[in-house]
Amino acid sequence: YGLHLYPGRIAFFKASETLTGTSPDPTLGWSEWASGGVEVHVVPGNHANLMYEPHVEVLAEKLTACLNLAQSAEAAENGGV
Repeated sequence: YGLHLYPGRIAFFKASETLTGTSPDPTLGWSEWASGGVEVHVVPGNHANLMYEPHVEVLAEKLTACLNLAQSAEAAENGGV
C-alpha cells in the first residue's frame, strides 16, 4: 500500500490526555494527508482508555454526529434522496 493524499475532509478523534513527547500539532500529522482539512474532535481520556466506559459514550456521540452530518450532506448532493 502506498500512502496518498485523501481528497476530502477527515474527522479525527483525539484523546484529551496527551502522551509525553506528542506533537503539538492538534491533527498529529493527519492534515498532511487530507486535502479538505481535518476536523478534530477531542474525546475524554487517553489513547488506551477512550474506547472504554465512560469515555466511549462521548466518542459514540461525536462519531454519530459526524456520520449524521455526512449522510445529510450526501443526501443534499443527491437532490435530497
